[in-house]
Amino acid sequence: MNAWAAGIGRKVQRNVVRPDASTKPVNVGLRVTVSRSGKLLGAAISRSSGLAQYDNAALRAVKRARRFAKAPNGFADPS
Repeated sequence: MNAWAAGIGRKVQRNVVRPDASTKPVNVGLRVTVSRSGKLLGAAISRSSGLAQYDNAALRAVKRARRFAKAPNGFADPS
């Protein structure tokens, strides 16, 4: 499961479009809900960066990623 979650994180990071030209690292915590089939069910900020434009960019990145790899065997759908 950790590899699956890491894959979701990598896909989201590839879809981030920074709101400015800054190269300063900014961290946004996300809660992403994905079905066993890989469909995005929801996303929310779990830890704000303190900068709304970066938080919104992170949420847009999740929505751009849209579909993810199927969950590994034995992984239950969110309840």
